[in-house]
Amino acid sequence: MTTIQNVLVPTDGSEGSRATLSYAADHDVDLVVLGSHGLSGFERYLLGSVAEKVICLADPRC
Repeated sequence: MTTIQNVLVPTDGSEGSRATLSYAADHDVDLVVLGSHGLSGFERYLLGSVAEKVICLADPRC
């Protein structure tokens, strides 16, 4: 049986992507699902993308 939980990760002022990965590592999370606002180009450059940073920073050996 699979249990699915919604978890809000408090960032305590740190970067959202690192806080998300830290929470996932600390709680032995198997799957992280993130949404996107669909920004592109200059807006994305200015605002960044937490989802993209999580993908780039995630451990590829998992």
